[in-house]
Amino acid sequence: MATLNKAASEAMLRYDVHAATDVTGFGLLGHGHEMARGSEATLRIEASALPLLPDLERLVVEGHLTGGCKRNRAYLDGKVSIAPPVADTLREAAYDPQTSGGLLIAVAAGDAEALLADLRASGHESARRIGSVAARGRYWVELS
Repeated sequence: MATLNKAASEAMLRYDVHAATDVTGFGLLGHGHEMARGSEATLRIEASALPLLPDLERLVVEGHLTGGCKRNRAYLDGKVSIAPPVADTLREAAYDPQTSGGLLIAVAAGDAEALLADLRASGHESARRIGSVAARGRYWVELS
């Protein structure tokens, strides 16, 4: 949240990007839902790949959840699927609204590694692949 998206947005212009959004008030699942719905596809996100802020687990356990997180969960009911083994901490992180968050970028599979290398070289060390895009399934987003 402390890093601007300017360098990342410039880097992604050099690749075959199909869709992109900043992850802000609708959280990762909300913005992922919008991208998937606009593309008539399903996003498959790997919970274990999500970059998390320090102390997230403790804060969730202590009940420090935002109203926006709860509204996002209610809005996305029936639109996203979260596999039972996904920890509550990761569920909350995926719904949580992050103002001025990072970018969610859907890029051609052949360009993914090169884009990641460019993002890391431009100061976005936490850039990572968090999932894939599949043909439209029952849900717009699947978190497993």
